Amino acid sequence: MATTHFLVLPTSNEVFSWHGVETKSNQIISQHKNLRLALDKAKWLNVESAATALEREARNGKPRCGYVDDRYPHPWGAGPRSLT
Repeated sequence: MATTHFLVLPTSNEVFSWHGVETKSNQIISQHKNLRLALDKAKWLNVESAATALEREARNGKPRCGYVDDRYPHPWGAGPRSLT
C-alpha cells in the first residue's frame, strides 16, 4: 500500500478553513474554504506521489546497460572493476 504524503487539517482561519499539508516537511501545500475540495486535492496529490514512486522504482530496478546475457557471470556494472 502506498504511503500517504498529504493530509487535510482544519485551521482557525475563517476564510480558509482547511489546509493541505505535506506530512514529511509539515509544509502547507494548499488552502481551501471547502472540505470536499481539500480532500480531493489531497487525494490527487497522494495518487500522483504514488505513481511517481512506482515510476522511480521501475526505473531504478532496471539495469543501466541494455545488454544482458546469461553467458556472462556479471551483468553490466555488477562485475569486478579491475581492468588488469
